[in-house]
Amino acid sequence: MRAIALAILLSLTPARALGFGVAPAETVLIASPGVRIPAGITVFSPDPLPLRARLVDWRIHPDGEVELLPPASLPRSLAPYLELRERRLVPRPEARLNLTLRLPPGAEGSYHAALLLVPDLPPGPAGPGLALDVQAAILHPIYARVPGTARPELRLAEARIAGDGLRALLENRGNVYLKVRAWLTALAPDGAIVREVLVLEDVLFPGASRQLEAELPPEAGAVRLVVEAPGAGRLLWEAGR
Repeated sequence: MRAIALAILLSLTPARALGFGVAPAETVLIASPGVRIPAGITVFSPDPLPLRARLVDWRIHPDGEVELLPPASLPRSLAPYLELRERRLVPRPEARLNLTLRLPPGAEGSYHAALLLVPDLPPGPAGPGLALDVQAAILHPIYARVPGTARPELRLAEARIAGDGLRALLENRGNVYLKVRAWLTALAPDGAIVREVLVLEDVLFPGASRQLEAELPPEAGAVRLVVEAPGAGRLLWEAGR
């Protein structure tokens, strides 16, 4: 008996690390309801590696873990409105993977799904016991935004200093995904910067939350957290130790 585990990487991973890759790193579509929008990605490989593509839903948990789900599992799944024309391809050295999008009436804000690309290889020989095959896979994010309907709303639901670290919780309460960046600055009692670090650079989907955690140097007398997302403004939080 054999089981297959997928080592999933976002599509910005270089092809040389996996044996294949895609371009662009993600697909962003601006689409009005009812309008058919063609799209596509280029899949490339230095070897004639057969690949299989399928649409999936995906979400990011508050701790940053990525979970894959069957298509149409999430309220803002884009998968039901995407048509994938090719399911199997062999890049030699590259091939085009074509999609068509058509959003339903009343669509607003943003929707998301992903293409999952895995090597289409025959299973290894069966044997007694359980063997584990590990395959590299690429997750290519696909986003669609409906123009004129976005209501971005980013909230810092919680922020506190706990022991030697910062604990915070970000929430996306709007109807559109946000590309979020958060910086932590530790300040000395005289106001000098002791440490400055990027603690988050990721997408935050509508209705989702994300935990921020960072250790503080012992000499820090105050902490400043800055969170930015295009279209959602800038959040600033400061506290003394």
